[in-house]
Amino acid sequence: MTLLPRKQTILLLTALFLMSCTTRDLPKDQPAEPVAKKSFQIKGKDSELKRLNEAGKLSTEVERYVRQGKYNQAEPLCKRALEIKENILGKNHPETTTTLSNMGVIYTGQGRLKKAELAFKTALEIKEKTLGENHPDVASVLNNLADIYKKKRGYQQAETLLKRALKIKENAFGEKHIKLSVTLNNLALIYKEKGDYEQAESLFNRSLKIVKEEFGKDSPESMMMLVNIAELYSNKKDYKKAETLFKSILKTAKKNPGKYTSQQAITLNNLGSLYLSQGKLKLAESTYKKSLSIKEKIYKKDHYSIANTYSNLAALYTQQKKYKQAEKMLKKDIDITSKTFGRNHPDVAWSLSKLAGIYQIQKKYDEAASLYEDSLEIIYKLFPKNNPGIRMIEKQYNAMLLERGKKK
Repeated sequence: MTLLPRKQTILLLTALFLMSCTTRDLPKDQPAEPVAKKSFQIKGKDSELKRLNEAGKLSTEVERYVRQGKYNQAEPLCKRALEIKENILGKNHPETTTTLSNMGVIYTGQGRLKKAELAFKTALEIKEKTLGENHPDVASVLNNLADIYKKKRGYQQAETLLKRALKIKENAFGEKHIKLSVTLNNLALIYKEKGDYEQAESLFNRSLKIVKEEFGKDSPESMMMLVNIAELYSNKKDYKKAETLFKSILKTAKKNPGKYTSQQAITLNNLGSLYLSQGKLKLAESTYKKSLSIKEKIYKKDHYSIANTYSNLAALYTQQKKYKQAEKMLKKDIDITSKTFGRNHPDVAWSLSKLAGIYQIQKKYDEAASLYEDSLEIIYKLFPKNNPGIRMIEKQYNAMLLERGKKK
């Protein structure tokens, strides 16, 4: 299975955040109005205007941290901005619910899916009552809520919400507006997960066409869309087509390395996973290492994107039966991911279960049992117990207990 880079997850969350930030989605004939001006007209007090300006500055800082994937730093600032808006504008004001929705994006990034879902549902209910069910702001929250269901593998629920969001945006902006691109991309990802590759490809291409017209065919935004399409080909086991597209992306990126450095690293990471899925282990290793080398130059050593490549290298070394190296890579992955998102994040849980599997292979049953239990403790809090990922870890854990019992 091809492992997707966490960088893409961060980019998606950033896009979702920006969709509902201070300048909200509005139809062409309804221009956005600055929050401070609108709030001053409502309250008319200099002290309140000053506090709303403070909230605006806090939101700018929150946006910066979300772009960097620093959700723990963003959380207290967003809470403060929300508190200010609730006190001055009231809980039912559109600007307040926008900040509440942004809190949901932060919770999503932290892996606190229950809190994120509650924030989005509350924001959605208020926006539907105050703005109407077909307002573009409603579509933004629908996008965010759909992402929660996708993470919980509730694909049908996610699909329903995204179709509604897409219809709202098409009615508000037209069928070719850039504001449709994220929703089209998200809906395509749902169809990809469901195995409806024809529908997914159609939506990816529609989104790509919009992005190209807005930013240019060789823009970083277009490159990321092409990465998604290449991943789709990989899922379809059309490996030749996927490899050709990945290499085309790399060729474009190399023409302007300063502009496309992160895209180059992500593409190499995914190309390495493509080789790994085909059993081309030497090619996979050299490609992963190229990706890692670029990431180490452009990011700090504890950046979340580097953790993903460590995880992929661990999968490679496990296949090569180089268990000590795999263990080392996974420990680095867990350390970075825990520092970035907190110990109770699903990415930490999955990596703990992988490390448990490596200990199990080496018959280190006590270490394996402890890690399986830690992993399950985290994900039981985040997902329903019928989640396929949970069932898989439970199956591995029970197999390990049986194996350990026989050895004793």
